[in-house]
Amino acid sequence: MQKNSPVSLALILLALLALLAGLWAGLLRLGWQLGGGQSSLPLEHGPLMISGFLGSLIILERVVALNKKWMFLAPLLSGLGWVALLVFPQVLIGALLITVGSLLAVFILSIMVSREPALYTLTMQIGVLCWLIGNLLWVSGQPIFMVILWWMGFLVLTITGERLELSRVLRPKRFVRILFGLAAGIFLLGIFISPWQAVAAARLAGVGLICLCLWLVRYDIARRNLHHPAALTRYIATCL
Repeated sequence: MQKNSPVSLALILLALLALLAGLWAGLLRLGWQLGGGQSSLPLEHGPLMISGFLGSLIILERVVALNKKWMFLAPLLSGLGWVALLVFPQVLIGALLITVGSLLAVFILSIMVSREPALYTLTMQIGVLCWLIGNLLWVSGQPIFMVILWWMGFLVLTITGERLELSRVLRPKRFVRILFGLAAGIFLLGIFISPWQAVAAARLAGVGLICLCLWLVRYDIARRNLHHPAALTRYIATCL
């Protein structure tokens, strides 16, 4: 299936609609008085942004790269899931669809790791696993503060894994990769202890985030691209 196939374009459109709905929900949470919104919509801001928008696009990117038709079911389920959340707010169908989509995403990333075992693919797979665990907690009725760190893990590890992938052209030394693993490990440890020590978990995860940021500032390829001859590359590096 081609990157610009009707299925891919439809899934991108579905994800963009989730973004708009998530932004609307966010404004309602801020107290904006916008007509036509459901009373439950502000509560769906997190799921809409994490799963409906970002989750769908992140997995779609991997699916297009692997080019297996059955894999498109993962972003389709997460896309349909956010729609079901809004249409049937009192039923678990939306959350279940998103959770099954994240389960398929774990299998997809497992295939990536088996094809190309590397630190960056493993990092992204752990990120998707965090998404699945967070969704399972969400479906089981756990309070949102028990879920949010797992969803953060999905986004943070996916993004840092992608940055690590791009930075491999620099051929980072073993010591540099170990530093990355330690920073990510501190962040993950904070996530894992969150069910038992919420305050300590948030602080430990925060330390891990700071360590990951420092690693990226020092070792990410964006730092070198600040002096790239191409203006667009310099602009992107500056923004990063």
